[in-house]
Amino acid sequence: MMILKFFIPGNLISLCMTIINSVIMARFYYEFLITLFIGLSYIFLLRAEQSQITKTFFDHRRPTRNSMCNLSIQCVFLKNLIS
Repeated sequence: MMILKFFIPGNLISLCMTIINSVIMARFYYEFLITLFIGLSYIFLLRAEQSQITKTFFDHRRPTRNSMCNLSIQCVFLKNLIS
């Protein structure tokens, strides 16, 4: 009998609203976490790409013909930047 008294229309609507609010709040929480982790992984990806670009820009391996060409291009760029 007590269970049937609990499910009168006013309490039923209140129960549905509580469930809906809980679902919405859980959704906001998980969306926040997903956005946070995707943003952080994107920042780390950009940092990894930047370090890769820096590593290839100043590559200190044996001087080959291609690396000497890269070095001369860098020197021309720096000379034009300074002057």
